[in-house]
Amino acid sequence: MIYALGSSARVPSFVGADLDRVVFVKDEQDAVDINKFAKGFRKRALVYGGGPVSTELAAALAHSGVHVTFVTRSKRLMTRYFDQAIQEDLEKTLTDNKVVLRKGQEVVSVDNQGKKIEVNFNNGTSEVFDFMAIAAGLQPNTMLLAGQVDMRENGAIVVDDTMKSSNPDIYAIGDSAVVDGKFDQYFPLMSAALKMGRVAGYAVAGLDVKIQPILRTIGFSVFDRFFYKTGLTVEAAKERIGDHIERLDIHTPATIHALGEQTDIVASLIYDYESGIVYGAQISTNAPAAAEVITTLSHAVSSGLTVTELAFLDTYFESEINLPYSVANRLGEMGVIAEAKRAAGKAIDHNTVDGDDNLNGFQ
Repeated sequence: MIYALGSSARVPSFVGADLDRVVFVKDEQDAVDINKFAKGFRKRALVYGGGPVSTELAAALAHSGVHVTFVTRSKRLMTRYFDQAIQEDLEKTLTDNKVVLRKGQEVVSVDNQGKKIEVNFNNGTSEVFDFMAIAAGLQPNTMLLAGQVDMRENGAIVVDDTMKSSNPDIYAIGDSAVVDGKFDQYFPLMSAALKMGRVAGYAVAGLDVKIQPILRTIGFSVFDRFFYKTGLTVEAAKERIGDHIERLDIHTPATIHALGEQTDIVASLIYDYESGIVYGAQISTNAPAAAEVITTLSHAVSSGLTVTELAFLDTYFESEINLPYSVANRLGEMGVIAEAKRAAGKAIDHNTVDGDDNLNGFQ
């Protein structure tokens, strides 16, 4: 059997979660309901979450003229996806565009107020909104197999690189499953689900096919700024690899030829300073061509490249970003320099700012 029952929206436990003006974001009907509530003049919305879906939703509503308050239980946005440098960039992008952030807070109850709702928070305050949209993550639909196969705490079925579960007659794919290994974080994505389905299909047909590490490589835009990640954050890498994890950040200029304007790139590299192996990377920029960079970095992580190998990897020249060589190479080079300094007992530069010279900062 190939088990492919997907996931459902995770429902936070608070009084009033079942009210009509409280929408859980999962499918097309939810989008229809949100659009209906958002129509009109000076509407106020609360977006509750902290991941990519809630972040994009908050930006989209604000872009359409809705007054948005974005509430997250964490102290920063998207803590499972980004480290501090990119988190700060993301939060600044939202607040610069008039999205109100309430971090480290929880909704405890929602009350009906006619055609509005009153939302009560755990710090004793309350606010009135026209509607509330919740994107608090997804829950695997795996109750049918409870107690029959190995699962993670959240209910995701643990599978190997052929999608086989602990029961050799049961394969699991998509949002129902998580691939065992050092990158086994549960981040349901359609792109990963499609690959998992194809691997399972080939496997049960008798072909020797195995999935590559699922790094949860994502990209999304918020107010025309692009955010990308692949692999592990520092915290996740320390949990899986050990304490010998380093993060280096760079802020470098770029030119978008298609738009004829100057912009910048903020990027982070996460690696093991004992082995030099790269375990993650993150980018924020206004340059759309940076999608090519995160794809290169994803390959580097998947292949277990070291910072030295990444520094001198043959990469595509991103003409839209207008650099003499790839940002991916530059991140690897920073790792090479950092480890040379570490070996010599010198201080490491964790934050590098490149100047806007004839080589756009690369010397």
